[in-house]
Formats: sequence, C-alpha cells, structure tokens
Amino acid sequence: MDGMGMQLLTMAGYQLPELIAALVALALLWTSAQSGPARSKGIAGVGLVLFSGIGRLGMSVLQTWIIQQRDAVLDLQHFFAAMGIAGMLLNALSAVGLVLVVWGLCQATRAPARPA
Repeated sequence: MDGMGMQLLTMAGYQLPELIAALVALALLWTSAQSGPARSKGIAGVGLVLFSGIGRLGMSVLQTWIIQQRDAVLDLQHFFAAMGIAGMLLNALSAVGLVLVVWGLCQATRAPARPA
C-alpha cells in the first residue's frame, strides 16, 4: 500500500468510531423511538453529527491530497486557513446536533404535568 493509501486509512480510522456511533443512534431513533417532536429533534441532531463527521473526513482527505500534490500552484497558507474555518464550523454544527439530541431526550423523558 502506498503512503497516500495508508494516510487515508488512518484518517478514516479517526472518524470511524463517531460515524458508526451516529449511524447506530440514527437506526435506533428511526426504528425504536416513538414518533413525535422528541424523536424528530433526535434524528435531526444525529444527522448533524453524522454530516459533520463525514465533512471532517472529506476535509482530511482533501488536505492530504493537496499536500501530496507537490507541484500544485496553490497558496497553502490561505487554503489551510480556510480549512481551519471550515473545521470550526463543522465542530459547531456537531455541537448543535448534540444539543438537539439532548433536547429531544429531555423532551421525551419529561414527566407529564400532574393536574392540581
């Protein structure tokens, strides 16, 4: 296996646990949770976490590919600054997803109000 292939496998290994967990959570919500607003929030939240994980994996692949292109005419300083900003946005998106999941969980487990 060449150096690029090994780097791609390593990057996938970093993201794989989060991606697998998000897929399992999505499957559980889709098949086991009762329909309603709490489930919808959970699915949306897990979807955001999954999307951001796939985005980070794609960014890693792109960065590795750009670094491998030694003859590329590209301002690496601006490229990596843009990648850093994109990474922060994906992390923020993942955090919003986590908040949605917890919000849905709180909504689903809230005890019904007792009549006075």
